[in-house]
Amino acid sequence: MTEKIPGGQLTRKGSGEKFYFVGDVVEVLVSNKDTAGEYALVEMEFQPGSGAPPHTHDHEDEFFRVIDGEFDFHIGEQVIRAKTGDIVVAHRGDVRHFFVNPLERTGRLQVGFVPGNFLDFFREMGAPLEAGPQPLDAPRMTAVAAKYGVTIFPPR
Repeated sequence: MTEKIPGGQLTRKGSGEKFYFVGDVVEVLVSNKDTAGEYALVEMEFQPGSGAPPHTHDHEDEFFRVIDGEFDFHIGEQVIRAKTGDIVVAHRGDVRHFFVNPLERTGRLQVGFVPGNFLDFFREMGAPLEAGPQPLDAPRMTAVAAKYGVTIFPPR
């Protein structure tokens, strides 16, 4: 739950909106609804082998901060192993990017979007925690992503 404070807001650890995005948990730390869509910040838990498919954004820059674990980021032709504390930025445009948790344990990322309305893609694709993890519906994900200016590509 976000608290309004004079000149800003406060989200206490563990109090943000939570839902499943496919098989991974998303916690909203700063909602696009609280920033007039200018930015959003989430924390996500990724199971071993999970991550994001190759994609591009027409509207958003994304930034990723590794909170726990390691992630392999593929940006264009580069592969970057990011470790706890590292920050990776993927700019909007035609450069494909994706990431995967290569470890045998859950990893956590903070993911920011500028502007922030891409968070609504996660909400639209998400499921309540009570419903449990959902199977990937790739055709639906591709169609919903397109509504938000995101093109998803098949893995290479």
